[in-house]
Amino acid sequence: MDTRSDFGGLWHLYLGVEGVVLVIVVAAIAIGLVRSRRGAGHGVEKRPKLETAYAIVLAAIAATLVGFTFHTEAREDRVEPAGTTVDVVAFKWGWAFTTGGKTVVGDDRAPPVLSVPAGRPVRFVLRSRDVIHAFWVPSLRFKRDAFPWRSTQFDLVFDHPGTYVGRCAEFCGLQHAGMTFQVRAT
Repeated sequence: MDTRSDFGGLWHLYLGVEGVVLVIVVAAIAIGLVRSRRGAGHGVEKRPKLETAYAIVLAAIAATLVGFTFHTEAREDRVEPAGTTVDVVAFKWGWAFTTGGKTVVGDDRAPPVLSVPAGRPVRFVLRSRDVIHAFWVPSLRFKRDAFPWRSTQFDLVFDHPGTYVGRCAEFCGLQHAGMTFQVRAT
């Protein structure tokens, strides 16, 4: 799955809508300023049809953005058959990865290094042992929260061989900044 392009498309949609709304708001302010300088319209005019149309347009824009967001998120959350499954346990202030009967845990000097195949889906089963943490791989633009005693499943594909840096993206205590890991795709 390519979260970058999916959420990039969603980002461009939001940016386009924001641009149109900005132009409309600036134009409305400019028209209001020009009219007030000319002395027109000192009182509040009642325009129920215009206000109703405005409310309908706002509701349609909000519904469209929510619909596209849920559609994209559902596509990202779809779990596909994976050849490799990794159990991930987040804890203060580290990570434990278990795959194929082997567990890798980092320490205060070195983060854990998880090895996965490149170019194939990898299933992650994520949970937290204590507080809310977040499994975040910035280069994939992927983040998923880990909740205490609740499992979350997702699939990731590391398209290219290399080392991917991961971090906790939820402030989880004083040593949060050191809660990192690496994924080595081969």
